[in-house]
Amino acid sequence: MDYYVAVNSLGFGQTIWEVDKPNARNMMQPSTLTSTLTEGPGEDVVTLVADDMSPHVIHKLNITPGQYYPRIARPSYPRLDFPSSITPLSDEKVYRADALRQLHFILSTLDDLFLTVEPTEANFSTYGHAFRNLLLIACTEVEMHLKGIMTANNYTPSGSRFTMNDYCKVGPAMRLSEFELKFVQYHTIPNRQPFAAWASASAPLPWYKAYNAVKHNREVAFDQAKMEHVIDAVSAVIVLLAGQFGAHLGQDVDFEERPWKPVKFTSLPQWQPSDWYHSDFSGTGTRRPKNFAF
Repeated sequence: MDYYVAVNSLGFGQTIWEVDKPNARNMMQPSTLTSTLTEGPGEDVVTLVADDMSPHVIHKLNITPGQYYPRIARPSYPRLDFPSSITPLSDEKVYRADALRQLHFILSTLDDLFLTVEPTEANFSTYGHAFRNLLLIACTEVEMHLKGIMTANNYTPSGSRFTMNDYCKVGPAMRLSEFELKFVQYHTIPNRQPFAAWASASAPLPWYKAYNAVKHNREVAFDQAKMEHVIDAVSAVIVLLAGQFGAHLGQDVDFEERPWKPVKFTSLPQWQPSDWYHSDFSGTGTRRPKNFAF
Protein backbone atom coordinates (compact mmCIF):
# COMPACT_ATOMS: atom_id res chain seq x y z
CA MET A 1 0.00 0.00 0.00
CA ASP A 2 1.37 3.39 -1.01
CA TYR A 3 0.15 6.90 -0.32
CA TYR A 4 0.45 10.06 -2.41
CA VAL A 5 -0.25 13.70 -1.63
CA ALA A 6 -1.35 16.14 -4.34
CA VAL A 7 0.26 19.56 -3.87
CA ASN A 8 -0.87 22.79 -5.51
CA SER A 9 1.33 25.52 -6.96
CA LEU A 10 1.44 27.31 -3.59
CA GLY A 11 2.91 24.26 -1.87
CA PHE A 12 -0.21 23.19 0.01
CA GLY A 13 -1.49 19.63 0.13
CA GLN A 14 -4.89 19.21 -1.50
CA THR A 15 -5.73 15.56 -0.99
CA ILE A 16 -4.30 12.14 -0.11
CA TRP A 17 -4.55 9.11 -2.37
CA GLU A 18 -4.26 5.53 -1.17
CA VAL A 19 -2.84 3.33 -3.91
CA ASP A 20 -3.29 -0.43 -3.79
CA LYS A 21 -2.82 -1.52 -7.38
CA PRO A 22 -4.83 -1.75 -9.53
CA ASN A 23 -6.96 0.69 -7.49
CA ALA A 24 -6.49 4.14 -6.03
CA ARG A 25 -8.79 5.85 -3.54
CA ASN A 26 -9.11 9.54 -2.72
CA MET A 27 -9.03 9.40 1.09
CA MET A 28 -10.35 12.93 1.57
CA GLN A 29 -13.28 12.75 -0.83
CA PRO A 30 -16.74 11.66 0.41
CA SER A 31 -17.68 8.15 -0.64
CA THR A 32 -20.85 9.55 -2.24
CA LEU A 33 -18.66 11.11 -4.93
CA THR A 34 -16.38 9.42 -7.44
CA SER A 35 -13.41 8.70 -5.22
CA THR A 36 -11.70 5.70 -6.83
CA LEU A 37 -9.66 5.06 -9.95
CA THR A 38 -8.82 1.68 -11.45
CA GLU A 39 -6.13 1.01 -14.01
CA GLY A 40 -6.99 -0.78 -17.22
CA PRO A 41 -4.80 -2.80 -19.58
CA GLY A 42 -1.55 -0.97 -20.24
CA GLU A 43 -2.37 1.71 -17.67
CA ASP A 44 -0.70 2.66 -14.39
CA VAL A 45 -3.00 3.81 -11.63
CA VAL A 46 -0.39 6.27 -10.28
CA THR A 47 -0.34 7.95 -13.70
CA LEU A 48 -4.13 8.07 -13.60
CA VAL A 49 -3.99 9.79 -10.22
CA ALA A 50 -1.43 12.29 -11.52
CA ASP A 51 -3.61 13.04 -14.55
CA ASP A 52 -6.73 13.34 -12.39
CA MET A 53 -5.02 15.82 -10.03
CA SER A 54 -3.32 17.92 -12.73
CA PRO A 55 -2.14 20.68 -12.55
CA HIS A 56 -1.39 19.66 -8.96
CA VAL A 57 1.75 17.54 -8.53
CA ILE A 58 1.64 14.26 -6.63
CA HIS A 59 4.36 13.08 -4.25
CA LYS A 60 4.75 9.61 -2.76
CA LEU A 61 4.69 9.76 1.05
CA ASN A 62 7.51 8.20 3.05
CA ILE A 63 5.27 7.70 6.07
CA THR A 64 1.68 6.45 6.26
CA PRO A 65 -1.02 9.01 7.11
CA GLY A 66 -1.60 8.96 10.86
CA GLN A 67 1.96 7.88 11.63
CA TYR A 68 4.68 10.08 13.10
CA TYR A 69 8.25 9.75 14.33
CA PRO A 70 8.34 10.34 18.11
CA ARG A 71 9.95 13.67 19.04
CA ILE A 72 10.69 14.52 15.41
CA ALA A 73 8.67 17.45 14.07
CA ARG A 74 7.63 17.63 10.45
CA PRO A 75 5.22 19.94 8.63
CA SER A 76 1.67 18.66 8.98
CA TYR A 77 -1.40 19.79 7.11
CA PRO A 78 -2.80 22.44 7.31
CA ARG A 79 0.10 24.24 9.06
CA LEU A 80 2.83 23.69 6.50
CA ASP A 81 4.72 26.94 7.06
CA PHE A 82 6.75 25.56 9.93
CA PRO A 83 7.63 22.18 11.41
CA SER A 84 5.05 20.92 13.86
CA SER A 85 4.54 17.73 15.77
CA ILE A 86 1.45 15.52 15.76
CA THR A 87 2.71 13.70 18.83
CA PRO A 88 -0.25 13.72 21.25
CA LEU A 89 0.61 16.52 23.69
CA SER A 90 -0.41 14.42 26.69
CA ASP A 91 2.31 11.90 25.82
CA GLU A 92 5.07 14.48 26.31
CA LYS A 93 3.48 16.92 28.75
CA VAL A 94 5.94 16.43 31.63
CA TYR A 95 8.97 16.26 29.34
CA ARG A 96 7.98 19.42 27.52
CA ALA A 97 7.29 21.32 30.73
CA ASP A 98 10.61 20.32 32.30
CA ALA A 99 12.52 21.13 29.12
CA LEU A 100 10.96 24.59 28.92
CA ARG A 101 11.74 25.33 32.56
CA GLN A 102 15.35 24.35 31.98
CA LEU A 103 15.47 26.51 28.87
CA HIS A 104 14.09 29.44 30.85
CA PHE A 105 16.89 28.96 33.39
CA ILE A 106 19.55 28.73 30.68
CA LEU A 107 18.35 31.88 28.93
CA SER A 108 18.09 33.77 32.21
CA THR A 109 21.64 32.78 33.11
CA LEU A 110 22.84 33.88 29.68
CA ASP A 111 21.13 37.26 30.17
CA ASP A 112 22.93 37.67 33.50
CA LEU A 113 26.29 37.00 31.85
CA PHE A 114 25.55 39.60 29.20
CA LEU A 115 25.05 42.20 31.92
CA THR A 116 28.74 41.78 32.72
CA VAL A 117 30.22 41.15 29.28
CA GLU A 118 28.58 42.75 26.25
CA PRO A 119 27.81 40.10 23.59
CA THR A 120 29.73 41.58 20.68
CA GLU A 121 31.94 39.68 18.28
CA ALA A 122 34.93 41.51 19.76
CA ASN A 123 34.15 39.76 23.05
CA PHE A 124 33.38 36.32 21.64
CA SER A 125 36.71 34.93 22.87
CA THR A 126 36.04 36.03 26.46
CA TYR A 127 36.01 33.08 28.83
CA GLY A 128 35.68 32.39 32.53
CA HIS A 129 34.13 30.17 35.17
CA ALA A 130 30.60 31.45 34.67
CA PHE A 131 30.81 30.85 30.92
CA ARG A 132 32.25 27.39 31.53
CA ASN A 133 29.46 26.45 33.91
CA LEU A 134 26.76 27.51 31.48
CA LEU A 135 28.53 25.68 28.63
CA LEU A 136 28.44 22.49 30.70
CA ILE A 137 24.77 22.91 31.57
CA ALA A 138 23.70 23.69 28.00
CA CYS A 139 25.68 20.83 26.48
CA THR A 140 24.39 18.25 28.94
CA GLU A 141 20.90 19.45 28.05
CA VAL A 142 21.77 18.94 24.38
CA GLU A 143 22.93 15.40 25.16
CA MET A 144 19.72 14.74 27.08
CA HIS A 145 17.58 15.81 24.13
CA LEU A 146 19.60 13.87 21.55
CA LYS A 147 19.52 10.72 23.65
CA GLY A 148 15.81 11.20 24.35
CA ILE A 149 14.99 11.52 20.66
CA MET A 150 16.86 8.36 19.79
CA THR A 151 15.48 6.42 22.77
CA ALA A 152 11.92 7.46 21.88
CA ASN A 153 12.52 5.80 18.50
CA ASN A 154 13.95 2.65 20.12
CA TYR A 155 17.44 3.24 18.77
CA THR A 156 20.20 1.11 20.27
CA PRO A 157 23.61 2.82 20.62
CA SER A 158 26.47 1.45 18.57
CA GLY A 159 28.57 0.87 21.70
CA SER A 160 27.96 0.41 25.41
CA ARG A 161 26.61 3.96 25.70
CA PHE A 162 25.49 6.85 23.55
CA THR A 163 28.25 8.94 21.99
CA MET A 164 28.46 11.64 19.33
CA ASN A 165 28.83 8.82 16.79
CA ASP A 166 25.20 8.06 17.60
CA TYR A 167 23.96 11.60 18.20
CA CYS A 168 25.11 12.89 14.81
CA LYS A 169 22.52 10.62 13.15
CA VAL A 170 19.80 12.88 14.51
CA GLY A 171 21.12 15.69 12.30
CA PRO A 172 19.76 14.50 8.93
CA ALA A 173 16.64 13.00 10.53
CA MET A 174 15.62 16.44 11.82
CA ARG A 175 17.60 18.56 9.32
CA LEU A 176 19.17 20.38 12.26
CA SER A 177 21.79 22.11 10.12
CA GLU A 178 19.05 24.16 8.44
CA PHE A 179 17.83 25.82 11.63
CA GLU A 180 19.05 29.40 12.02
CA LEU A 181 18.03 31.79 14.77
CA LYS A 182 18.69 35.26 16.10
CA PHE A 183 18.66 36.62 19.64
CA VAL A 184 16.22 39.46 19.13
CA GLN A 185 17.32 41.40 22.23
CA TYR A 186 20.98 41.31 21.24
CA HIS A 187 21.48 42.78 17.79
CA THR A 188 25.25 42.50 18.12
CA ILE A 189 25.06 38.68 18.01
CA PRO A 190 25.11 37.38 14.42
CA ASN A 191 22.51 34.77 13.46
CA ARG A 192 23.42 31.34 14.80
CA GLN A 193 23.35 27.91 13.14
CA PRO A 194 24.62 25.64 15.92
CA PHE A 195 24.38 22.46 13.84
CA ALA A 196 25.75 23.91 10.59
CA ALA A 197 28.69 21.49 10.69
CA TRP A 198 26.29 18.56 10.41
CA ALA A 199 25.40 19.62 6.88
CA SER A 200 28.50 17.60 5.97
CA ALA A 201 27.94 14.11 7.34
CA SER A 202 29.11 13.82 10.94
CA ALA A 203 31.55 16.74 11.08
CA PRO A 204 32.39 17.77 14.67
CA LEU A 205 30.49 20.62 16.28
CA PRO A 206 33.03 23.25 17.46
CA TRP A 207 31.07 24.22 20.58
CA TYR A 208 30.55 20.56 21.58
CA LYS A 209 34.23 19.82 21.04
CA ALA A 210 35.03 22.77 23.31
CA TYR A 211 32.62 21.43 25.93
CA ASN A 212 34.39 18.07 26.05
CA ALA A 213 37.78 19.74 26.24
CA VAL A 214 36.93 22.08 29.10
CA LYS A 215 34.89 19.45 30.94
CA HIS A 216 37.74 16.96 31.11
CA ASN A 217 40.70 19.32 31.39
CA ARG A 218 39.83 22.84 32.53
CA GLU A 219 43.46 23.52 33.46
CA VAL A 220 44.58 23.15 29.84
CA ALA A 221 41.45 24.00 27.85
CA PHE A 222 39.91 26.76 29.97
CA ASP A 223 40.01 29.24 27.10
CA GLN A 224 37.58 27.02 25.18
CA ALA A 225 34.85 28.05 27.63
CA LYS A 226 34.37 31.22 25.63
CA MET A 227 31.29 33.28 24.95
CA GLU A 228 30.84 32.20 21.34
CA HIS A 229 30.73 28.51 22.26
CA VAL A 230 28.25 29.24 25.05
CA ILE A 231 25.95 31.13 22.68
CA ASP A 232 26.02 28.26 20.19
CA ALA A 233 25.39 25.64 22.88
CA VAL A 234 22.38 27.58 24.13
CA SER A 235 21.19 27.96 20.53
CA ALA A 236 21.50 24.19 20.11
CA VAL A 237 19.16 23.59 23.05
CA ILE A 238 16.57 25.86 21.44
CA VAL A 239 16.94 24.20 18.04
CA LEU A 240 16.49 20.72 19.51
CA LEU A 241 13.26 21.76 21.22
CA ALA A 242 11.99 23.25 17.96
CA GLY A 243 13.10 20.16 16.07
CA GLN A 244 11.05 17.98 18.41
CA PHE A 245 7.88 20.01 18.89
CA GLY A 246 7.86 22.78 16.29
CA ALA A 247 9.03 26.35 16.09
CA HIS A 248 5.73 27.45 17.63
CA LEU A 249 6.37 25.53 20.85
CA GLY A 250 6.03 28.50 23.19
CA GLN A 251 2.51 29.20 21.98
CA ASP A 252 0.85 26.01 23.12
CA VAL A 253 2.01 25.49 26.70
CA ASP A 254 0.67 26.95 29.92
CA PHE A 255 3.42 29.44 30.67
CA GLU A 256 2.87 33.16 31.13
CA GLU A 257 6.57 33.73 30.50
CA ARG A 258 7.52 32.29 27.12
CA PRO A 259 11.11 31.03 27.02
CA TRP A 260 10.85 31.39 23.24
CA LYS A 261 10.40 35.15 23.41
CA PRO A 262 14.08 36.23 23.13
CA VAL A 263 14.60 34.14 19.99
CA LYS A 264 13.36 34.32 16.42
CA PHE A 265 13.99 31.69 13.77
CA THR A 266 15.39 33.18 10.58
CA SER A 267 15.54 29.85 8.73
CA LEU A 268 13.74 26.53 9.16
CA PRO A 269 14.05 23.18 7.35
CA GLN A 270 12.27 23.08 4.02
CA TRP A 271 10.68 19.65 4.04
CA GLN A 272 9.56 17.99 0.83
CA PRO A 273 5.89 16.96 0.59
CA SER A 274 6.94 13.30 0.71
CA ASP A 275 8.11 13.84 4.31
CA TRP A 276 5.05 15.69 5.63
CA TYR A 277 2.89 14.25 8.38
CA HIS A 278 -0.79 13.74 7.58
CA SER A 279 -3.80 12.88 9.68
CA ASP A 280 -5.36 9.45 9.49
CA PHE A 281 -8.39 9.71 7.20
CA SER A 282 -9.67 6.20 7.92
CA GLY A 283 -12.21 7.63 10.34
CA THR A 284 -10.48 6.64 13.56
CA GLY A 285 -8.26 9.72 13.79
CA THR A 286 -5.60 7.53 15.40
CA ARG A 287 -2.01 8.81 15.67
CA ARG A 288 0.50 6.00 15.61
CA PRO A 289 4.21 6.28 16.41
CA LYS A 290 6.71 4.79 14.00
CA ASN A 291 10.39 4.39 14.82
CA PHE A 292 12.72 6.44 12.67
CA ALA A 293 15.48 4.33 11.12
CA PHE A 294 18.53 6.38 12.09
